[in-house]
Amino acid sequence: MCRTITCGLPLAVSRYISSTGDAGVLNENVSFLEGRQVRENEDSYYDLPGVSDEKSSLYEHCARAIQRGLKFGSHGLPLMGSGDWNDGMNKVGEQGRGEVSGWDFFYIEVLIKFAEIARGKRRYIVCRFVREGSG
Repeated sequence: MCRTITCGLPLAVSRYISSTGDAGVLNENVSFLEGRQVRENEDSYYDLPGVSDEKSSLYEHCARAIQRGLKFGSHGLPLMGSGDWNDGMNKVGEQGRGEVSGWDFFYIEVLIKFAEIARGKRRYIVCRFVREGSG
């Protein structure tokens, strides 16, 4: 899985809220997409996802995206994942071991911005995800 994709949603939502002041968007219920999991022997697959019956707030979508994206390797650096947009780097993250130092700054930005949103909602879920992910 490409890790930067998962944290793009919370960053975009935090920028939207800081630009518009519309924090109410976090309470909008949004459907999840569904499809099969990427198999162990696959980097990716192409299919048209379906719309799930499960819905949750946009805030919850963002929190889940952060939780899914924050995975760290043996050196405490973010795991790159596979299927990255940069085809020359596609194999670095295979087997869940490739780490990348440059994404630290991206993740820090996402966490700082989304932590402000979580504090505003009096939900400290972001801090818990960071502790669990880096443990």
